[in-house]
Amino acid sequence: MDDACGYFMSHDNTLVYDKEHDNPADFVIDAVGSSNSSAGKDTAEEALTLNKEAIDWSALWESSVEKKLVEKETARLEDDARASGVDYTTSLWKQPSYLQQLALITRRQYICTKRDMTYVMAKYCLNGGAGLFIGFSFWHIKHNIIGLQDSIFFCFMALCVSSPLINQIQDKALKTKEVYVAREARSNTYHWTVLLLSQSIIELPLALTSSTLFFVCAFFCCGFNNAGWSAGVFFLNYMLFAAYYSTLGLWLIYTAPNLQTAAVFVAFIYSFTASFCGVMQPYSLFPTFWKFMYRVSPYTYFVETFVSILLHNWEIKCDMSEMVPGQPLTGQSCGQFMEAFIEEYGGYLHNKNTFTVCAYCTYTVGDDFLKNENMSYDHVWRNFGIEWAFVGFNFFAMFAGYYLTYVARIWPKVFKIITKVIPHRGKKPVQN
Repeated sequence: MDDACGYFMSHDNTLVYDKEHDNPADFVIDAVGSSNSSAGKDTAEEALTLNKEAIDWSALWESSVEKKLVEKETARLEDDARASGVDYTTSLWKQPSYLQQLALITRRQYICTKRDMTYVMAKYCLNGGAGLFIGFSFWHIKHNIIGLQDSIFFCFMALCVSSPLINQIQDKALKTKEVYVAREARSNTYHWTVLLLSQSIIELPLALTSSTLFFVCAFFCCGFNNAGWSAGVFFLNYMLFAAYYSTLGLWLIYTAPNLQTAAVFVAFIYSFTASFCGVMQPYSLFPTFWKFMYRVSPYTYFVETFVSILLHNWEIKCDMSEMVPGQPLTGQSCGQFMEAFIEEYGGYLHNKNTFTVCAYCTYTVGDDFLKNENMSYDHVWRNFGIEWAFVGFNFFAMFAGYYLTYVARIWPKVFKIITKVIPHRGKKPVQN
């Protein structure tokens, strides 16, 4: 294919082809198409604007040396075939092994992704821009009660970035799926599972590296603990979250018949998982019926993990406006008056020796706040396993969804059953 592109460039100096980033098929189509369009220009002014002379590629090929070389090579191959004594009227094609198919299609997906630098740069710019925006929005979070709330919303906003990233992944994967369904599946070019695996293999490294950029831009702006048990474990879990939203996006796009339906699925799932993760409303205030959504929402475990890591052993120093005022009994200091209460509920006094107004801070460390939010640092590694389960579910659901939609074609059968159960009511005839 590079020889064909070289042929066009040798006869037209205005053509430029980069074999690392350009698609050779698109290059040939553009070269021939632009030449034909320029041939239709009538005035000299238009010809000067195009800055090139129209080329009749068909006539040029008929009189070219390259055509004679191709015909000579074709004749040689035919002679070699006759001399070999092999009957080429029968099929000698052997289907490559599954691993060979996977290697070849993965390489093709890599080349297609590398050529689409707009898609790659958009992913990194979105993560980098969102990381800087969120990081500077919560610049150097304070060790007070407002800082506790800011930490929760920092973690929640870090998860919200997944919504536009899923849309990016689905738009890219849809193009590959449409080509496979329209052409390659009908010709049995390769197994359908190879398509899904190769897309996952290419998307996961992109998701992990771009999410790393988000982590670097956002985490260190907020002044959190940079120790390995905090920053390192947070980063590990955020990489797992990148795998989660990538597999979720691929599952829905390979299950849905088109991009619009996939977008509806994403909006539906995202609205439930984000609404019932315990950030917008604490678990204690959930209606009894909806508490099960708190348990099944993946964001519940990601939020709890992130917030617990950030606030574990986080020393709280309440501002004076955040202190709860109280009046001790006559003859008692604030420390004596509040001692039993603090032992049971935690917190500390601004000055336990005063006899006038007791300034009480609700929390001593971030772990006290976590208890009120139904969270615990002890659940970090339990949640890590649950998060892996969600990623695995998305991955296997992607294969099941594609099989049901495009191989078994179950949805037309389901709709047929539904129409039988719910009969269609047509318009009643008008009576004269």
